[in-house]
Amino acid sequence: MITRRIYYKNKGMDNEDYIFLDYEPKTKIFIVRKGYSHKISGSLKWDGEEDYYTLDEFRKKYPEYINKLEQLIIDIQKEVNK
Repeated sequence: MITRRIYYKNKGMDNEDYIFLDYEPKTKIFIVRKGYSHKISGSLKWDGEEDYYTLDEFRKKYPEYINKLEQLIIDIQKEVNK
């Protein structure tokens, strides 16, 4: 699996928001993961939530990331086709 970061924000030591583009070379499928995670107070454990999108779903729901998404797709395709 090849993963590239579309967006990442660390809010303090214990909270993070992220969007990653994943590509599976065997199936040639791109998936976008969007989520957050946070440390459970008083514990060493983490919790969070993550949603998965096809490229079309992500483009429709989050158009502000289209340019970054398209550039990462091009970069991954170049890497895979070396």
